[in-house]
Amino acid sequence: MNNYPNPLHYQHEPERSPIDSTMRQIEQRAADAKGMIEELLFLLDLQSKAPWPTMLEKMSSLGAEMSQLQSILHKTQQHGRDDSVQMLRAHLLVPQMLSMDIDQRLQEATQGRVHSFNHDLVPDYLRTKADTSHEQEEAAIEGDRTNKDVNAIVKQTIGLNRNVDSLVSGHLNADKAQIESLADNLPTFEASETARLVKAVCSGFGLERQRAPPPPPLQVTGGTGGLAGPLGGAPPPAPAVPQMGMGMGSGMHMQQPGMMHQQPHPQQQGVPQGGYPVHQNGMGGGMGGMQGGGGMMGGGVPGGPMGHPMQGGGGPAQPGMMMNPMNPMMRRPMTRSGSSRCDFVGLEPSPSPIPTSESRRPSQAVVNSVLQALHDEWNDRPRPQLVEAEAHMLSANSFDAVKWIELSGTGDRLALTVVFPWMLTTVRCGTDISLGQFKQELFDAVKKMSVVGYSMVPTDYVFCALTQSLGEKEDLFDEEVSVSWVLHSLTQPFPLLFLHIPDGHQQEKEIASTIGRAIGRPLSELELKLSDELKQARVELFLETEQAHMFRGSKGFEHFAFPEEIQAVNVGECAPKELINKIASAQLRYQLYFRSKEEEEKNVDNNNITVDVEFDVNYTPYALIAKAIANLETNYPSEWKNILESTNPNDYLLQLVAQKKFLTGNKRNLIMYAGVRTLLEDYRIPKFVVRRKSIVLEDYPVPEPMYRPSYVRAYESRCGTDEISRGSNEEDTMSLWEIDDFFQIRPISCTNLISSDPTMKVYAAFMVVVGNSVIARGRSGLTPAYNPRWVENSVSFTHLYMKDLPCSAILCISLVGVHESKQTKRKNEKQRRRDSIRVKDAKEVKEGILEDKEKKKKDEKKEDTCDEDDWDKEFEGFDRQPIGWVNMTIFDWKNELIQGMFHASLWPGAGPGSKRENHFVAIDGPCVSNPAKIKEVCRLVFDTPVRKKKVVPPTDTLFDNFLQTQYKYGAPKRPNVQPKSSPSYGRLEEVLRRHQLGERMTEEEEEFVWEMRTSIQSNCPSALILLVDNGFTWKQRENFADLYDLLMKWPTLDIGSAFSLLDNRYMDARIREMVVSQIAEQLDNSIFPLYILPMIQALKQEQRCTSALSSLLLKRALQDYRIGQKLFWLLRSELSNLEHVYEKQIQYRLILILEAYLRGNSEHLKMIVKQVEMVERLTTISVTVKAYSDKDTATKRLREELRSQQSAVQKMDCPLDPTAFLGELEIDECRVLGSAKMPLRLRWKNTAALASHFNPFFEILFKNGDDLRQDMLVLQMLEVMDSIWKKHKLDCCLCVYPVLPMGTKIGMIGVVQKCSTIMEVQNTHLKIPKLTRSIKTFDTNSVNLFLRTEFPCVKDYLESVDRFLMSCVAYSVATYVMGVKDRHNDNIMMTTDGRLFHIDFGHFLGHGKSKLGYQRDRAPFVLTEHIVNVIVKGSKNGRDAHEMTKFKQLTVDAYAYLWENRTLFISLFSMMRSMRLPELSTDADLDYLKYALCVHTNDRAQAESFFSQVFDDALKSSWSTKTNWFFHSAKIVRRNTTEADKPDC
Repeated sequence: MNNYPNPLHYQHEPERSPIDSTMRQIEQRAADAKGMIEELLFLLDLQSKAPWPTMLEKMSSLGAEMSQLQSILHKTQQHGRDDSVQMLRAHLLVPQMLSMDIDQRLQEATQGRVHSFNHDLVPDYLRTKADTSHEQEEAAIEGDRTNKDVNAIVKQTIGLNRNVDSLVSGHLNADKAQIESLADNLPTFEASETARLVKAVCSGFGLERQRAPPPPPLQVTGGTGGLAGPLGGAPPPAPAVPQMGMGMGSGMHMQQPGMMHQQPHPQQQGVPQGGYPVHQNGMGGGMGGMQGGGGMMGGGVPGGPMGHPMQGGGGPAQPGMMMNPMNPMMRRPMTRSGSSRCDFVGLEPSPSPIPTSESRRPSQAVVNSVLQALHDEWNDRPRPQLVEAEAHMLSANSFDAVKWIELSGTGDRLALTVVFPWMLTTVRCGTDISLGQFKQELFDAVKKMSVVGYSMVPTDYVFCALTQSLGEKEDLFDEEVSVSWVLHSLTQPFPLLFLHIPDGHQQEKEIASTIGRAIGRPLSELELKLSDELKQARVELFLETEQAHMFRGSKGFEHFAFPEEIQAVNVGECAPKELINKIASAQLRYQLYFRSKEEEEKNVDNNNITVDVEFDVNYTPYALIAKAIANLETNYPSEWKNILESTNPNDYLLQLVAQKKFLTGNKRNLIMYAGVRTLLEDYRIPKFVVRRKSIVLEDYPVPEPMYRPSYVRAYESRCGTDEISRGSNEEDTMSLWEIDDFFQIRPISCTNLISSDPTMKVYAAFMVVVGNSVIARGRSGLTPAYNPRWVENSVSFTHLYMKDLPCSAILCISLVGVHESKQTKRKNEKQRRRDSIRVKDAKEVKEGILEDKEKKKKDEKKEDTCDEDDWDKEFEGFDRQPIGWVNMTIFDWKNELIQGMFHASLWPGAGPGSKRENHFVAIDGPCVSNPAKIKEVCRLVFDTPVRKKKVVPPTDTLFDNFLQTQYKYGAPKRPNVQPKSSPSYGRLEEVLRRHQLGERMTEEEEEFVWEMRTSIQSNCPSALILLVDNGFTWKQRENFADLYDLLMKWPTLDIGSAFSLLDNRYMDARIREMVVSQIAEQLDNSIFPLYILPMIQALKQEQRCTSALSSLLLKRALQDYRIGQKLFWLLRSELSNLEHVYEKQIQYRLILILEAYLRGNSEHLKMIVKQVEMVERLTTISVTVKAYSDKDTATKRLREELRSQQSAVQKMDCPLDPTAFLGELEIDECRVLGSAKMPLRLRWKNTAALASHFNPFFEILFKNGDDLRQDMLVLQMLEVMDSIWKKHKLDCCLCVYPVLPMGTKIGMIGVVQKCSTIMEVQNTHLKIPKLTRSIKTFDTNSVNLFLRTEFPCVKDYLESVDRFLMSCVAYSVATYVMGVKDRHNDNIMMTTDGRLFHIDFGHFLGHGKSKLGYQRDRAPFVLTEHIVNVIVKGSKNGRDAHEMTKFKQLTVDAYAYLWENRTLFISLFSMMRSMRLPELSTDADLDYLKYALCVHTNDRAQAESFFSQVFDDALKSSWSTKTNWFFHSAKIVRRNTTEADKPDC
């Protein structure tokens, strides 16, 4: 095959090397296939009984080899593959000289088909004779084409296509009718013979060695099987390389309904009298690409026309007929040409005579001597006799053998072949079954035929199809499509599907398993519960994550996980004068530590060199490093060269001592970093370690690209599919503004309504709501509760035109029962008695009956529908009770108007925000239907008008055009901006103030606010909420279109106003997107973590699974590892606390966000899983130790448990702060505390640089049994307050410890080092009996004495008092504003340097403890003589000292700063209601906060005067606080004494 004609006779010769390589590759594949066929023949012919597993293995190997051979012969340049075969097709041998002489090399190259290039032969391949008629005809056609008009050509083409379609459809219909008429008369098979054949083929049973007489010599003519093109008899276009055909097609298509049991008539199938079918179009046969026969997939049984897998004999394909499995023509009776494993699983072959050489057409020439020899050898082989046969494919429901696998599905039955990695099966199913359901049922059916080493989990495999367009295999990740669509659109004409494990499947499984482990829910179970909306949201979240992953920092200091020290929150560029004076008075400086490179690489801190640098406010990190290096050279002239390799400051960076936080760059002053500024504010020296940049950056490599999971590839495949074939077309949609009608709803019936009162009637009430504004309402008529059906017309909302329907509108529905009240019953009974007395004769009775009937008809007609004007008129004197409610969006998740019939599952009773006057419609309820079982819930059936097209909201372009048209044709323009001195602003402020107090605007106020919209935009943008929460805005499209236009240029909102618009009352997508964009602009990564918790609560209120807020959270979490760590744990905690049934629907949304984040943060995925496992192990240990009442015994058991699991609870990033690394667990220092919940106090080594000298360990409290969400909320609000105070240059020396809830009543608390409770401070150094120590709570000098003892130096003592004073300012104001109660001396702590702070925030917003009806905390906040004595430094003047005056003024100023931001705190606490904390779940819980922040006034002076009075009241109530402390101390002392007296266990 590698011999070529003489190159001297040709103009061009292809390069030898690629041709030789290609031909050798083809020859090798053919030789391998031949060897496998010989082995298969040996098993069939030479053995008495062929082993079935070996047969399957050989057949699978042969199929794979033939598939690879076909791939080589048919592959193209798609997907960047090497295309040597295509090169062979493109190179033609063109003769340079024509000759009658025989060319031997040409004969060899063409295998005897071409002897010489002469004038009689060449014109078939290349014109060599001039023929002017061809040129003339071509010129005439070209001229005709150029002279014709384009429209005429198009019309002519359309007409021709129409005629062709008509002719084709006519032929198809006629052919189909003829086939159906003959189908009943055709002969069928014999069951006994079929059984014998199947049993022989399947198991070799009954086969005997018997050599058949050799047939007469055979001349192979034409292409009866897999040879197409030149082997089919027609002159080949490329004689040098004969092309191989794809014979798989017809063999697969025989497995159609109606084909298995019918034998074709020879004359109808193109079979000559002799019985052997000839493929007239060269596409018949099986898979015999190398032998014109069935190949591996083709053939039936020995002796039949289908033959063996090496024998041709498939059913012929008629000329011009497409092999479409969905085409009715394919259901005609045809001989089966075999299909993979069909021959071994019970399909009946059609009996036909054995083809012989005489039965072939003699008119066709020999095409291939090698193939001819193989064919003759096969026909001359010894053939066994068939004794008996049986089908043996195992049934899924029994032990019987079946012919094929039957799956579910309605419609026409499809037959197709599925190729498993270990076997092949024939399957029949309905047309409507999805690919995913098909795969699941298929694996259930073949579970008895599983093979060791192969997975039987359906999700491990993906279907693969041989596409019609490319002829290549394509993975089908989209399993929502139907099997019929796959066969019709992709695999035609090959009904064949492959199952294989896709590339990267193992990696995807590992990622999914790890993510499921981190979330706490397996993703495999989650995928089964996802709705279409959630599936779409899952893909969108991944794509957003992928985009954020692509554009986030990944190198150097910009790396997303690089722990750059954050900037101080809300501070200006210049340091305040007070701070500069404090630094100067304390003589603070910078201190830097240098280490050698070897010690730094080993993290050794033994041989450090310390360099001091005087404080300079203008120092940047690089400037400080340069100054320190200069001082190092000066102070250590002989040592510095052993420490530093370079003096370039750009080669180094600063790290805070004992912390994994770095300071880099030359753009920001050191004093602007939060860590440095906090140290300076606390009179402490900032200490740094000089680190080498190259060593530090080794820990932050460039992250790898994200792995695209299969559900994303399925989505991409679905998007790339032809939209027309999938039934979606842009022409099928229409705008909402194209509908000229009123909004209508027609109630139909109600199911599962149980009522014990037979006289009760029910009606359905409907409201269209936007936020708190009801823009339309209506109700149905009354119907008996025992048969709740409505037959009246639709409920028409005559006040709501469809074009005026806002896109954010919500449909609120309630079902109400009506009873007659007792008074009404008595009144009606008396009236009936009077009427009966008045009736005197039969005539009057008859007239009365007629009148009653007419009145009843009028009443029934009146009850049909009730408009808004008759909302409550009919229910006077009746009792009403709510039966159920449900809310739903009018535009669904696809942003399409709801149409058609709905079955709404109602929530029982009255919902959130329901009122009697509103017919118990739950305005504040979520848009979620009841997920309970259908039989357990009442369901309301109603429908809405069905439009011809899908209705979508108007676009932004429509809004703009609408406004321009309105102004153009005389619509009133926007009012002018009024000056701030106008009295309208005073009225506007009053309306805003009352709105903050929870009052609703009147209709007159709503119109006034709307007229002020331009003034609000220009001068009072924070009052946007008045326009949004305004019914006048949403009742006409002219108004909300104008509002949308104003939003495009709306000034920046303050954070408080922005968060107030993220409440669940304001669900308009445009408004929320604008608000989120402004929040993103104002919150950088340093302050963003303070607002993650309220953002998560706002995320739960979103109507859609994906939103601008979810995108913002994902983007920030992927940009900064610290934000991502906090978001992960807060979302995970939120998942475990979704207890209400409404919120169960939200959990999938949060899980998908968690999954998207973890896929984008795969670098830290294993670390997060280790943290999760640590929390789970600590939870189990805490439950174990709680069984011991004695804390010493519990501590001993704790240490035993920790030693057995030590490796799992150490050496990981700290969940509280990922910049801290938890080293080795110090088990001997871990213990159980003696409080009620018995928390675990755990200690880890600190591995940061120089930590052993300054902060050698981390301590964390693990609590199991307390809900830490409220503590976290209070502490985060403290951080927000601190940022506000620092913005006004008021540093309060706050000590805010980290708290992180991690599940249902479990979490971690960071331990503040070197601190004690006030009760411990009061009892320090007291040598008195324990029982009398509670008396010392009245000693007001104990705290001041403690500080004097700790700081003998006067300078240090004064600094500690200053820290104490500023911290008291912060906590006095903060605890009052948030209403923190239960403030005894065991819940107030103080560090050794004088900073006071509060712990245990179990009661807030004024909810305190009481005893015998008296509230323990009667003081507004804690301000006892103990605190006053420290503030006045032990002075005898006490309350009259000037220090107290300063302290009071500082508290008033701190309160005033919070009052100015009152909207922020009210908004944040309002958002937190969705957490459903015991003391924060309703609007009433916010009343204390509104009172404490003086929302009732807009005058700052009044607010300051208000808090000044509060301060005086707290000082006067000092005695009650001390009394409370006394009783608490006595209780603790008594409990400790009781425990000490218990015997040891």
